[in-house]
This record gives sequence, C-alpha cells and structure tokens, in this order.
Amino acid sequence: MRFGKLMNVGARKAIVVTAIATLLLAACGVDSPGEGGNVESTITLADAARKVDVYAEQARQALGADVKFINPYKDYDFPCSNADGSPSKNRREATVDYRLEGVASDQIPVFFQKIRVHWEKTGFAITDDDKKGSFLAAKNNVDGFKMGMQANHLNEISLSVSSPCVWRNGTPEPNS
Repeated sequence: MRFGKLMNVGARKAIVVTAIATLLLAACGVDSPGEGGNVESTITLADAARKVDVYAEQARQALGADVKFINPYKDYDFPCSNADGSPSKNRREATVDYRLEGVASDQIPVFFQKIRVHWEKTGFAITDDDKKGSFLAAKNNVDGFKMGMQANHLNEISLSVSSPCVWRNGTPEPNS
C-alpha cells in the first residue's frame, strides 16, 4: 500500500515537472529551428529597415509640412529579447527615433491628435494613451510594426518606429 502511495506522488511530480517544462519552452524566444517552438518565416531585416523608414516618413507627412525630423537615432540591427529578457542571437529588429522640429508648445495636443488620426487611418491600433497628451503608442495588427510619440517637459516631441522581431534573411537560421 505504501508503495502505491509513493508511485502516485512520483507520478504527480512527473506530471507537474512535464507541465512546467512545456510552459517554459513555449514561452521562450526561439533563435533557431533546433531550439523548437515558432520558427515561421518573416520579412528580412533589410525589408524591416526600409519599412520603419517608410512609416516614419508617412507620419512626418501626416504631421504637416513644417515638421522636420532632427537628431535621428537609427539601429537597423537591434537584438530582440528572448522571453527571459536575454538578447536573441539570431532575431533582430529595425528601429528609428526622431525628435520633431517646428512644433510650438501650444500645438502639441494638435500633433497628438493628427498622429492618432493618421495611425487609425493606416491600420494602427492605439495600444497606450496616457490621456494627458504626452504619450501615445500604436501597433499595426497586420505586420506587427509599432510606433510611439512622446512629449517631454521641455515641450519636445519624439517619434519612434520599430519592427517586430525578424530573421535577418527572413527564414530561421540553422544552429551555429
């Protein structure tokens, strides 16, 4: 009888360990086909870089002819994070950030409204809105690209665009 109870405890432990391992593997980022999980093809990193520039330019145009982008920060080869926060070896994202020039402080709410309308017209869904007019974020539900606009205490506005995580060549890379 005692052996039967021990078997049940052992079997329960095995089931719990298996379930936890399955959940952890499902949650982790995947760097290569040999690691299991989602290894679907993506656009290439070069295409992602082009697309973040296109989305940024479309946003600039929607904000008006007087708006200029200054102090660009561009990283077309930024490492994605795995589920545990560590950098991914093989998946990357393209990202651009700009500060907007030509925006008077009293026009900041107008610019936030303009970008909101532009994003909604072009397939982006608002994902974060502080309701104070100092931060707004959106994601394109078709291609996964994200955009954000933020005003700081100096009445400066910045715009950022980032791609989803992609494989450099559009397909999962073999294990190194």
